[in-house]
Amino acid sequence: VIDNAANVSGTQTTAGAGTLTLTGTGGANVGSTHQGVQVTNNGVVHTQVGNASITGTAGVLGNASTGIEVSAGGNVISAGNGAIVLIGTGGNGAGGTGIGILVDSARVASTGGGAGNVTFTGTGGTNAGAANSGIVIRNAGNVAVLGAAKLDLTGNAGTGTGAAGTYGILVTDANTTVSVVNGNLTMAGNAQPGTGAGATVVGVGFNGSALVTSTGTGNVVI
Repeated sequence: VIDNAANVSGTQTTAGAGTLTLTGTGGANVGSTHQGVQVTNNGVVHTQVGNASITGTAGVLGNASTGIEVSAGGNVISAGNGAIVLIGTGGNGAGGTGIGILVDSARVASTGGGAGNVTFTGTGGTNAGAANSGIVIRNAGNVAVLGAAKLDLTGNAGTGTGAAGTYGILVTDANTTVSVVNGNLTMAGNAQPGTGAGATVVGVGFNGSALVTSTGTGNVVI
């Protein structure tokens, strides 16, 4: 957990900088939330030239457990040519909401304008509950790249017997934005075959005045 304005940084600005790597696996207590990696309450992960790689696997028994959660003013930022790679897998607790990657009232951005590509790969949980989405960006969450950097989002909906409200990728709520400038934006949402009453699984969903945009020459492919 990177919490309460804590800062984990790779600040080297010359070529040959090492990779900043964070790997986390949530716990296994019944009835609790078990995030793999959590950046919250204005916590920061920051890199310049070196790449930043975050891999989170949620716990196997908790409820509402997320592989990677960036929330409540948290920031994952590349201010140079360093790429950002997030790989998250949601939890398998009986209560559902096992999201692979969640950006909630927070920011993931490449601001250097160069080769700092951003890649998300999120896979929802496989429990019996609902809302096991691969990637969710909500509540004024912001995912952005500047310059010619590319943004690739791949979300795999989880499976379960009560898959209502499950998405490969969901971008929702007012002031939520996903944006590129001159680099391409690719969003690939994979709907898995949920089963049981009320099973509704969507590949890519947009809701509540959320904005997905290219402000330059970048293509948007969904």
